[in-house]
Amino acid sequence: MKKKLTLYLVIITSALHAQQSAEQKFRNLGIINEGTLAQKDSLADAFFTKKD
Repeated sequence: MKKKLTLYLVIITSALHAQQSAEQKFRNLGIINEGTLAQKDSLADAFFTKKD
């Protein structure tokens, strides 16, 4: 499950990379690399519910 969630986060982060500020990119990357499972789940929820 952790591998699947991490893969989704990497794909989503890559897709949204150009649409975010530099500060937000580094924060998200930190959560992906070193965050807790709860932080990663929260980030995934934010990406999935983001509206254009």
